[in-house]
Amino acid sequence: MERQSVASGSHTIPPAARRRGTAREIALALTVKACLLAALYFLFFGPTHRPPAGPAATAAALIGPAGHKDQR
Repeated sequence: MERQSVASGSHTIPPAARRRGTAREIALALTVKACLLAALYFLFFGPTHRPPAGPAATAAALIGPAGHKDQR
């Protein structure tokens, strides 16, 4: 009587197909990661969230808003 192992049968996946499946999973994971990183950038670090830069904005941030000359 001949015994067949579980690994040798029609249910095994060939190595080439396994590599394609693994490559597809890695590509999908990297795509999802890139999309999530882009969403985080635009939601929290995008151009709309940056403070104004310029001489007047810097002076206002360091010294405070300019008041009237009559105020003391």
